Amino acid sequence: MSTNVNTVNNIIGANSGLKGVLDKIHEYAHLDQPITLLAENGAGKEAIARAIHKASKRSSATFIRVNCASVPKSLQWEYLFGDNNAQSRENMGWFGKAHRGTLLLDEIGSLSIDSQYTLLGIISNGTITNKSGKPTNIDVRLVVSVSNNIEEMINKDLFLSELWERLSVFTIEIPPLRKRLDDIADLADYFAKRAAERLGFYPRSLSEYDVKILKSYRWPGNVRELASVMERAVILGEGRSLKIKEALGGGFEDISELKPLDTVIKNHIEKVLKHCKGKVEGKDGAAHLLQINPNTLRGKMKKLNIDPNEFREENK
Repeated sequence: MSTNVNTVNNIIGANSGLKGVLDKIHEYAHLDQPITLLAENGAGKEAIARAIHKASKRSSATFIRVNCASVPKSLQWEYLFGDNNAQSRENMGWFGKAHRGTLLLDEIGSLSIDSQYTLLGIISNGTITNKSGKPTNIDVRLVVSVSNNIEEMINKDLFLSELWERLSVFTIEIPPLRKRLDDIADLADYFAKRAAERLGFYPRSLSEYDVKILKSYRWPGNVRELASVMERAVILGEGRSLKIKEALGGGFEDISELKPLDTVIKNHIEKVLKHCKGKVEGKDGAAHLLQINPNTLRGKMKKLNIDPNEFREENK
């Protein structure tokens, strides 16, 4: 199975499920203003942020990703902006280290109010001010990601409205994996081969049935979850096959066993008619048991080509 990879940004789905995202990247990459990624967890925010970095004039400089949610709020200011006595950019936290490059702040809604105010100052005037009041210029391309409801946080005074006004000018919405079904085959194939290579197994290709199984799943964990599932499938198959169903576990529903609605309805009506010995009306008739009008039942039977006479005792 061939993989549809954009060779410039190495993104699977660049010509299908992520085409709109790639169009926005090419539109925004030359700008220095912050870009906000709107996406669920695991949807590939870091890959998109790296693509923005590679497509920009800063591509030869540093790219740093910080998960704000993983840093205690009491330490965020120091980690992001450095010690209050910092005299050089090297001591100015992640912003200093990302000078002239790109900084991805993942889960921006997890920032403390103090950090938000400092971030607003950096966006407004491009400087960090230390404890002594000395400002230092910081040149950073800022990319942030949002998965929580910022508007609700603003209403609860948990997020600065002024900061959000600055961050929401240029946004890119990354679709979840369940809305990128055409990309699942290529993504799964890529992750399976990557896992096989890392584990020392011979790479195995996905069958059409494997792809059907993967497309039937809802993927609440998005691309990150797919990567984990494919690694489990490789491990469980021990290099001889891909154990997709086993890797999905209880989250898998075999769509091959699902029947069309008319078939289910027809089977149920026939089962009731058999129980009622072909009788449609009356207290012991199929319509009474099904709790519908006899004429409605006859209409359904006609549509589904059901003959009640086939279930009468005299025909047995």
